[in-house]
Amino acid sequence: MDDKKFRITNEIINDAFWLSYILEIKRRITDYNQKEILSFFLLAFSSVFCDETISAGYGGMGENTVTTEKEISDFRNKNLKSCFKSTSRTAKSTIDEMGVNLENYVFDLVLFMNDSKIIDINFRSWDLNKEEKSKLLECVISTPNAWMESLMPDLYETMLEMMKEQTEIHINRVSNCSIDKKSYSSYKLFSKATLSSDDKLYILQRYGLVQLIKFVDALFENNVSFSCNKLKFESERFIMKCKASLIEMFYNDSKNNNSISVLKDIFALNESVIPSNFYALNRKIRDNLHYGDYHYLTEEEWLLTKKYQDVYIENVVNVFDSKLYLNFGTGYKLGLTLAKIQKWCAE
Repeated sequence: MDDKKFRITNEIINDAFWLSYILEIKRRITDYNQKEILSFFLLAFSSVFCDETISAGYGGMGENTVTTEKEISDFRNKNLKSCFKSTSRTAKSTIDEMGVNLENYVFDLVLFMNDSKIIDINFRSWDLNKEEKSKLLECVISTPNAWMESLMPDLYETMLEMMKEQTEIHINRVSNCSIDKKSYSSYKLFSKATLSSDDKLYILQRYGLVQLIKFVDALFENNVSFSCNKLKFESERFIMKCKASLIEMFYNDSKNNNSISVLKDIFALNESVIPSNFYALNRKIRDNLHYGDYHYLTEEEWLLTKKYQDVYIENVVNVFDSKLYLNFGTGYKLGLTLAKIQKWCAE
């Protein structure tokens, strides 16, 4: 096997292992909200793994699955490629089914809070509890793990054993997070900012993806690295690929909907602090997701990309956060109580 082919194989197995490892952590924690947050991350990035391994000829649907390859691809696109416009049929359908009302004070959202900060918003995941989605979601989340257990069961068990001590640290780290769900109003959330409907929907759609990557990145804290049978496993390589996909997503979103002003704010902020050669390097890391080729980076290029990925993502968070308003004080509690009474009376 030549060097490039070996590196492609290593990329696939590295990605499959870390997705499987996060699933293992999810299985071993007991708090439902913590499990849900890890599931949201896995659904976004395991769908990429499924779609790319199928496209590159390294994977496929099992004999007994009812999930089609098109469903996998469509789900991946929904998470990372589709960019809502407020006038689109998809946006209108989502708004109608969720009861989102950007113009009036109603409790139309669920915020996932990690301590006092938003870690996700249910706008992107609103339909995941539908019964008809269950087989698809199960397939997406379990495929990297099934791929590892089927193709290299002995190696996978050896790797988990090598990670035993580290796994306990990561389980405790997730278990110590205080994740709550809070009903909130989209009208109130954006009440201090002047934004178009497209901007508001965009933040609702993308905010959680950014925070989920930050959450998993913080879970690992430092690069976890080990070797097994000449293969090298690095959590950093996996996380940087997730970040690279996110950054490319923002660029593609701007092409698909040039009316989103928050993206222009992010790009303007980035222009003054991020070197221009970063973007081509970031794209190389993202393109290593395709598993049909391998794009080399020098150590210097790798370190530069790592540094400015974090700068980029922090700029995204800062711009998004500057448009949001959170207040869980007396007015919020009174409004929520009245909303519950109204709902109770209606039933």
